[in-house]
Amino acid sequence: MSKINWLEKYRPENTDAHIINDISADVPAERVWVWLVHPTLWPSYYENASDVEFINPKGPALALGTHFKWKTFGQSIDSIVEEFVPGERISWRAWSDDMDVFHAWLIEKRVDGVYILTEETQIGAPAIMMASQTPNPMHTYHQIWLENLVAKAREGWPPV
Repeated sequence: MSKINWLEKYRPENTDAHIINDISADVPAERVWVWLVHPTLWPSYYENASDVEFINPKGPALALGTHFKWKTFGQSIDSIVEEFVPGERISWRAWSDDMDVFHAWLIEKRVDGVYILTEETQIGAPAIMMASQTPNPMHTYHQIWLENLVAKAREGWPPV
């Protein structure tokens, strides 16, 4: 599996917080990918995502350059997809008034299923505050996101 292709500003050593989560599962990587790249489906399996809206293009799936808005941790954020390799990797920049984020996902197809890695770096006061908490809420919720993504993929293909 390749490493994250960080934009320089968001390299872990240049940010206030760096969160890493991963999971291996006996589900098809292709199914995981489809659930992941349809953000309007996120609220069906990730309680920390809501109000997803495509700005441009209008979706229904993410692609390189897609601008979308959504809420997470109760905060409205804008996001733009910066990297998109179908079935393998996606990353987006996200920002709000007081936070600047880079979130990357790597999907690795394996003989016995899939390996999923997600890493996020953050800049801003909320990042510093969350990183100081034990457990770190970002790490906790990203693990929930991964586990529920796998559970949805086990159920079958999404309704898209």
